[in-house]
Amino acid sequence: MKIITQELYTKLKSLPETCGVYLLYDDSGSIIYVGKSINLKKRVMSYFRKNSDSMKKTQILSKNIQNIKVQITDTELQALILEDELIKKHLPEYNIKQKEYKEYQYLTVSDDEFPYIFSEHTPAHKIGHRIFGPFKDSFLADKIKDIVCETFLLRHCTTKVPKNKCIRHDIGQCSGPCKGKISSEDYTRIVNSALDFLRGDIQTARRIIKKKITLYAEKLEFEQAALWRDRLRFCVGFCNRQKFISNFVSKTLIIEEKTQPSKLYIFHNGNLVKIYIRKPLENQMKKYLEVLKGQPIKREVNFLFLLDRAMVIYMWLRNRKSKRDHYFIS
Repeated sequence: MKIITQELYTKLKSLPETCGVYLLYDDSGSIIYVGKSINLKKRVMSYFRKNSDSMKKTQILSKNIQNIKVQITDTELQALILEDELIKKHLPEYNIKQKEYKEYQYLTVSDDEFPYIFSEHTPAHKIGHRIFGPFKDSFLADKIKDIVCETFLLRHCTTKVPKNKCIRHDIGQCSGPCKGKISSEDYTRIVNSALDFLRGDIQTARRIIKKKITLYAEKLEFEQAALWRDRLRFCVGFCNRQKFISNFVSKTLIIEEKTQPSKLYIFHNGNLVKIYIRKPLENQMKKYLEVLKGQPIKREVNFLFLLDRAMVIYMWLRNRKSKRDHYFIS
């Protein structure tokens, strides 16, 4: 158990029992961990209690704590957003999110005559409607890229003009622009379908994949049929996520948290702009939303920041689905 100095003990005893974010510092004054809690005092005190079940990483972290600072928030969701911002800003040593954030991958659809999809760590153009993510690692990004290419028959090659002839067209995995098998206009149409899918529209992909499953089953190629069946299930979940992210960066999000008292959050331009601690009267809501309609989405903001914040909010909603409702308005 860590020996606590009198100064640190006094600070621990004075911590508020409210919602917020806590920052833990080492003896050099560096932030080594950022966390959130609905009860700051209870959570921070837990680092100094003897507990044989605590993880080794937590035990090492506790021994290095020399100072504590807190930032109080009104709600858990505010604390979540602040925690995420501080982790990305300071990249504390003991935050798991630090490694995840640094390894995020994104998918970009090029704007060539015959576009292709490629994954990258930091897109060269951070603003645009042809960047998708974040994905936790290159493995997941490449998996989605392969599914998109093979579903919509996009080319896998990444030269500006598809010149290198490969066998993918012969085995039914590409529309064959390098062999002149598809016109630029027809290729643009399948690219648009792929873009719709990456934004969360499952309809065209579902139709194509079901045809593939039926075809493979009729040919008694059951392994391939099972592969595409599993891919379809994956695509449904993926599109649910993508639809939320796409709406988050282009519409106004309203989240109602069904607690006592109830809370209602309004996001615009990816920012939390209004919180009602109790459900407002309908006319109050309408007036505020009318004001927001006159504030267009600011495309100059860091697009990757918006994508990542959308993912943070999406995971928060998904993990507490039974307690919260949300909807978007144009």
